[in-house]
Amino acid sequence: MGLAGRSTGRGPYIPLTGTIPWEPEELPREIYYDPAARRRHVGRGFVENVSLEVWAFEVSGKHVVRQWFGDRRNSDLGKIQPGHWLGEYTTELLNLLHVLGRLVQLQPAQADLLTRICAGETIPAADLNAGDADAVAESGAKCAASRLVLNQLSFF
Repeated sequence: MGLAGRSTGRGPYIPLTGTIPWEPEELPREIYYDPAARRRHVGRGFVENVSLEVWAFEVSGKHVVRQWFGDRRNSDLGKIQPGHWLGEYTTELLNLLHVLGRLVQLQPAQADLLTRICAGETIPAADLNAGDADAVAESGAKCAASRLVLNQLSFF
């Protein structure tokens, strides 16, 4: 974020007018997304420049942002935390949104990598069942997947 709460044009940010209240008030009860404004609301505050893909990101069928928020409100973790929004929650939220944004950006490359791995050579099951990894390597069996994964380390 740049000066005076202005975005530097990179990812989610909280403008001065969107500050999430952290005074000793009740923890915000709701979060929602405004797709027209690309704004994620947290109680009376909000985060700008949140894409729909970031907001809707799921892992194993769980909506990541909602899960993160719910863990602060309704889980056993919430029972040992203060009943108001902490300043560190804002930092965590922005970090989460930035990480999800990067994952969204990586999805096409990850899908391509998976396609190439699945289309590549495999090690025969009989060789794997033999349980002798050295014999598999010595026999000249090569796994295209291993080469592809090693070549893709630059993604990370």
